[in-house]
Amino acid sequence: MLFDWFTIVAQLFNFLILIWLLKKFLYKPILNAIDVREQYVVKQLNAAQDAKNEALKSLDELKLKIADIEQNKQQMLHDAFVEAETEKRKLFVEINNDAEILRNKLNEAICNEQLALSSEIMRKAKDEIYSVIRKLLEDMADVHLEEQIIKVFIKRLNNLEHQENSKLLIALESAQSGVIIRSAFDISVEYQQMLREAIKNKTKHQVLVTFYTVAYLTAGIELVTSGYKIEWSVYDYLVTLENLVTDLLSEQSGNNPGIH
Repeated sequence: MLFDWFTIVAQLFNFLILIWLLKKFLYKPILNAIDVREQYVVKQLNAAQDAKNEALKSLDELKLKIADIEQNKQQMLHDAFVEAETEKRKLFVEINNDAEILRNKLNEAICNEQLALSSEIMRKAKDEIYSVIRKLLEDMADVHLEEQIIKVFIKRLNNLEHQENSKLLIALESAQSGVIIRSAFDISVEYQQMLREAIKNKTKHQVLVTFYTVAYLTAGIELVTSGYKIEWSVYDYLVTLENLVTDLLSEQSGNNPGIH
Protein backbone atom coordinates (compact mmCIF):
# COMPACT_ATOMS: atom_id res chain seq x y z
CA MET A 1 0.00 0.00 0.00
CA LEU A 2 1.38 3.35 -1.04
CA PHE A 3 1.01 6.51 1.12
CA ASP A 4 0.51 9.96 -0.34
CA TRP A 5 2.73 11.83 2.07
CA PHE A 6 1.85 15.16 0.57
CA THR A 7 -1.85 14.56 1.23
CA ILE A 8 -1.16 13.36 4.76
CA VAL A 9 1.04 16.37 5.51
CA ALA A 10 -1.56 18.72 4.01
CA GLN A 11 -4.37 17.18 6.07
CA LEU A 12 -2.24 17.34 9.22
CA PHE A 13 -1.44 20.98 8.49
CA ASN A 14 -5.14 21.69 7.94
CA PHE A 15 -6.00 19.91 11.20
CA LEU A 16 -3.47 22.00 13.12
CA ILE A 17 -4.84 25.19 11.56
CA LEU A 18 -8.36 24.06 12.54
CA ILE A 19 -7.21 23.42 16.12
CA TRP A 20 -5.57 26.85 16.24
CA LEU A 21 -8.69 28.56 14.86
CA LEU A 22 -10.94 26.74 17.31
CA LYS A 23 -8.72 27.70 20.23
CA LYS A 24 -8.44 31.34 19.20
CA PHE A 25 -11.96 32.09 18.04
CA LEU A 26 -14.15 29.61 19.96
CA TYR A 27 -12.53 27.93 22.96
CA LYS A 28 -10.73 31.00 24.34
CA PRO A 29 -13.79 33.34 24.10
CA ILE A 30 -15.90 30.64 25.75
CA LEU A 31 -13.37 30.33 28.58
CA ASN A 32 -13.26 34.12 28.92
CA ALA A 33 -17.05 34.31 29.02
CA ILE A 34 -17.09 31.56 31.65
CA ASP A 35 -14.49 33.45 33.71
CA VAL A 36 -16.48 36.67 33.46
CA ARG A 37 -19.68 34.87 34.42
CA GLU A 38 -17.92 33.12 37.31
CA GLN A 39 -16.53 36.43 38.57
CA TYR A 40 -20.01 37.99 38.32
CA VAL A 41 -21.55 35.10 40.25
CA VAL A 42 -18.83 35.31 42.91
CA LYS A 43 -19.35 39.05 43.17
CA GLN A 44 -23.11 38.59 43.56
CA LEU A 45 -22.58 35.88 46.18
CA ASN A 46 -20.17 38.11 48.10
CA ALA A 47 -22.65 40.99 47.91
CA ALA A 48 -25.44 38.73 49.13
CA GLN A 49 -23.23 37.48 51.98
CA ASP A 50 -22.34 41.07 52.93
CA ALA A 51 -26.03 42.04 52.87
CA LYS A 52 -26.85 39.01 55.01
CA ASN A 53 -24.10 39.89 57.49
CA GLU A 54 -25.30 43.48 57.64
CA ALA A 55 -28.89 42.33 58.18
CA LEU A 56 -27.78 39.99 60.97
CA LYS A 57 -25.79 42.83 62.54
CA SER A 58 -28.80 45.17 62.35
CA LEU A 59 -31.01 42.42 63.80
CA ASP A 60 -28.60 41.93 66.72
CA GLU A 61 -28.54 45.69 67.34
CA LEU A 62 -32.32 45.81 67.22
CA LYS A 63 -32.58 42.94 69.69
CA LEU A 64 -30.20 44.75 72.04
CA LYS A 65 -32.25 47.93 71.78
CA ILE A 66 -35.50 46.07 72.44
CA ALA A 67 -33.94 44.32 75.44
CA ASP A 68 -32.69 47.67 76.76
CA ILE A 69 -36.13 49.26 76.32
CA GLU A 70 -37.82 46.37 78.10
CA GLN A 71 -35.30 46.58 80.91
CA ASN A 72 -35.81 50.30 81.41
CA LYS A 73 -39.55 50.46 80.69
CA GLN A 74 -40.67 50.24 84.30
CA GLN A 75 -38.12 52.82 85.39
CA MET A 76 -39.21 55.16 82.61
CA LEU A 77 -42.86 54.79 83.57
CA HIS A 78 -42.01 55.41 87.21
CA ASP A 79 -39.95 58.47 86.37
CA ALA A 80 -42.74 59.84 84.16
CA PHE A 81 -45.29 59.31 86.95
CA VAL A 82 -43.05 61.00 89.52
CA GLU A 83 -42.42 63.90 87.18
CA ALA A 84 -46.15 64.31 86.52
CA GLU A 85 -46.92 64.21 90.24
CA THR A 86 -44.19 66.76 90.95
CA GLU A 87 -45.46 69.07 88.22
CA LYS A 88 -49.03 68.76 89.51
CA ARG A 89 -47.98 69.62 93.07
CA LYS A 90 -45.97 72.53 91.72
CA LEU A 91 -49.04 73.84 89.87
CA PHE A 92 -51.17 73.50 93.02
CA VAL A 93 -48.58 75.40 95.04
CA GLU A 94 -48.46 78.12 92.41
CA ILE A 95 -52.25 78.39 92.37
CA ASN A 96 -52.39 78.57 96.17
CA ASN A 97 -49.63 81.16 96.22
CA ASP A 98 -51.29 83.18 93.49
CA ALA A 99 -54.63 82.99 95.30
CA GLU A 100 -52.98 84.11 98.56
CA ILE A 101 -51.19 86.96 96.80
CA LEU A 102 -54.43 87.92 95.10
CA ARG A 103 -56.33 87.94 98.38
CA ASN A 104 -53.65 90.02 100.09
CA LYS A 105 -53.58 92.50 97.23
CA LEU A 106 -57.35 92.80 97.19
CA ASN A 107 -57.50 93.27 100.96
CA GLU A 108 -54.79 95.90 100.83
CA ALA A 109 -56.44 97.68 97.92
CA ILE A 110 -59.85 97.67 99.57
CA CYS A 111 -58.51 98.86 102.93
CA ASN A 112 -56.52 101.56 101.19
CA GLU A 113 -58.47 104.84 100.76
CA GLN A 114 -56.54 105.51 97.56
CA LEU A 115 -58.80 103.16 95.57
CA ALA A 116 -59.18 104.65 92.11
CA LEU A 117 -61.66 102.17 90.72
CA SER A 118 -65.32 101.88 91.54
CA SER A 119 -66.70 98.85 93.38
CA GLU A 120 -68.51 97.74 90.22
CA ILE A 121 -65.26 97.53 88.26
CA MET A 122 -63.65 95.72 91.19
CA ARG A 123 -66.49 93.22 91.31
CA LYS A 124 -66.20 92.57 87.57
CA ALA A 125 -62.45 92.11 87.90
CA LYS A 126 -63.03 89.76 90.83
CA ASP A 127 -65.50 87.67 88.81
CA GLU A 128 -63.08 87.43 85.91
CA ILE A 129 -60.23 86.35 88.20
CA TYR A 130 -62.27 83.62 89.84
CA SER A 131 -63.52 82.52 86.43
CA VAL A 132 -59.93 82.13 85.24
CA ILE A 133 -59.01 80.19 88.39
CA ARG A 134 -62.02 77.89 87.99
CA LYS A 135 -61.13 77.31 84.33
CA LEU A 136 -57.55 76.51 85.36
CA LEU A 137 -58.78 73.96 87.90
CA GLU A 138 -61.02 72.36 85.29
CA ASP A 139 -58.12 72.12 82.84
CA MET A 140 -55.96 70.52 85.55
CA ALA A 141 -58.51 67.84 86.38
CA ASP A 142 -57.15 64.37 85.68
CA VAL A 143 -57.24 60.88 87.19
CA HIS A 144 -54.61 61.66 89.84
CA LEU A 145 -56.37 64.86 90.92
CA GLU A 146 -59.68 63.01 91.17
CA GLU A 147 -58.08 60.29 93.30
CA GLN A 148 -56.67 62.94 95.62
CA ILE A 149 -60.14 64.51 95.91
CA ILE A 150 -61.58 61.13 96.94
CA LYS A 151 -58.81 60.58 99.50
CA VAL A 152 -59.38 64.02 101.01
CA PHE A 153 -63.12 63.36 101.14
CA ILE A 154 -62.60 60.00 102.89
CA LYS A 155 -60.25 61.68 105.35
CA ARG A 156 -62.91 64.29 106.04
CA LEU A 157 -65.47 61.55 106.65
CA ASN A 158 -63.15 59.81 109.07
CA ASN A 159 -62.39 63.02 111.00
CA LEU A 160 -65.82 64.59 111.37
CA GLU A 161 -66.44 66.55 114.53
CA HIS A 162 -68.56 64.79 117.13
CA GLN A 163 -71.75 66.70 116.39
CA GLU A 164 -71.39 66.33 112.62
CA ASN A 165 -70.48 62.66 112.98
CA SER A 166 -73.64 62.08 115.06
CA LYS A 167 -75.81 63.65 112.34
CA LEU A 168 -74.22 61.41 109.72
CA LEU A 169 -74.67 58.30 111.89
CA ILE A 170 -78.37 59.07 112.46
CA ALA A 171 -78.87 59.66 108.73
CA LEU A 172 -77.12 56.40 107.83
CA GLU A 173 -79.14 54.34 110.31
CA SER A 174 -82.40 55.79 109.05
CA ALA A 175 -81.50 55.63 105.36
CA GLN A 176 -84.22 53.78 103.48
CA SER A 177 -82.87 54.20 99.97
CA GLY A 178 -79.21 53.93 100.85
CA VAL A 179 -76.46 56.44 100.25
CA ILE A 180 -75.86 58.40 97.07
CA ILE A 181 -72.38 59.60 96.15
CA ARG A 182 -72.13 62.11 93.33
CA SER A 183 -69.00 63.27 91.54
CA ALA A 184 -68.11 64.96 88.27
CA PHE A 185 -65.88 62.04 87.29
CA ASP A 186 -66.22 58.28 87.13
CA ILE A 187 -64.95 56.66 90.33
CA SER A 188 -62.91 53.50 89.83
CA VAL A 189 -63.97 50.22 91.45
CA GLU A 190 -61.03 50.45 93.87
CA TYR A 191 -62.02 53.88 95.16
CA GLN A 192 -65.71 52.94 95.24
CA GLN A 193 -64.74 50.15 97.63
CA MET A 194 -62.71 52.59 99.74
CA LEU A 195 -65.73 54.88 100.01
CA ARG A 196 -67.98 51.97 100.96
CA GLU A 197 -65.52 50.95 103.69
CA ALA A 198 -65.43 54.50 105.03
CA ILE A 199 -69.24 54.54 105.23
CA LYS A 200 -69.36 51.03 106.68
CA ASN A 201 -67.04 52.12 109.50
CA LYS A 202 -69.63 54.69 110.55
CA THR A 203 -72.46 52.26 111.21
CA LYS A 204 -73.07 48.59 111.87
CA HIS A 205 -76.00 48.52 109.45
CA GLN A 206 -75.60 47.36 105.88
CA VAL A 207 -75.96 50.42 103.67
CA LEU A 208 -76.46 50.42 99.89
CA VAL A 209 -74.13 52.91 98.20
CA THR A 210 -74.96 54.19 94.71
CA PHE A 211 -72.57 56.26 92.61
CA TYR A 212 -73.62 58.93 90.10
CA THR A 213 -71.62 61.16 87.79
CA VAL A 214 -72.86 64.76 87.49
CA ALA A 215 -71.44 67.73 85.61
CA TYR A 216 -71.99 70.46 88.20
CA LEU A 217 -69.53 69.00 90.74
CA THR A 218 -66.31 69.83 88.89
CA ALA A 219 -63.34 69.04 91.15
CA GLY A 220 -65.70 67.89 93.92
CA ILE A 221 -67.65 65.01 95.49
CA GLU A 222 -70.72 64.82 97.75
CA LEU A 223 -72.55 62.23 99.88
CA VAL A 224 -76.34 62.42 100.28
CA THR A 225 -78.60 60.29 102.49
CA SER A 226 -81.88 60.86 104.37
CA GLY A 227 -81.80 64.64 104.07
CA TYR A 228 -78.15 64.82 105.12
CA LYS A 229 -75.41 65.98 102.76
CA ILE A 230 -71.67 66.36 103.11
CA GLU A 231 -69.46 67.52 100.27
CA TRP A 232 -65.93 68.60 99.50
CA SER A 233 -64.68 70.58 96.55
CA VAL A 234 -61.61 72.52 95.57
CA TYR A 235 -64.02 75.35 94.82
CA ASP A 236 -64.96 75.55 98.51
CA TYR A 237 -61.75 77.46 99.09
CA LEU A 238 -62.48 79.76 96.15
CA VAL A 239 -66.01 80.39 97.41
CA THR A 240 -64.64 81.28 100.84
CA LEU A 241 -62.17 83.67 99.26
CA GLU A 242 -64.85 85.13 97.00
CA ASN A 243 -67.22 85.73 99.92
CA LEU A 244 -64.44 87.38 101.89
CA VAL A 245 -63.67 89.74 99.02
CA THR A 246 -67.36 90.49 98.53
CA ASP A 247 -67.78 91.37 102.22
CA LEU A 248 -64.71 93.58 102.12
CA LEU A 249 -66.00 95.33 99.02
CA SER A 250 -69.37 95.94 100.68
CA GLU A 251 -67.67 97.24 103.81
CA GLN A 252 -65.40 99.49 101.78
CA SER A 253 -68.35 100.80 99.79
CA GLY A 254 -70.12 101.68 103.05
CA ASN A 255 -67.09 103.49 104.40
CA ASN A 256 -66.48 105.39 101.18
CA PRO A 257 -69.71 107.07 99.93
CA GLY A 258 -67.91 108.22 96.81
CA ILE A 259 -67.48 104.60 95.69
CA HIS A 260 -70.63 103.12 94.18
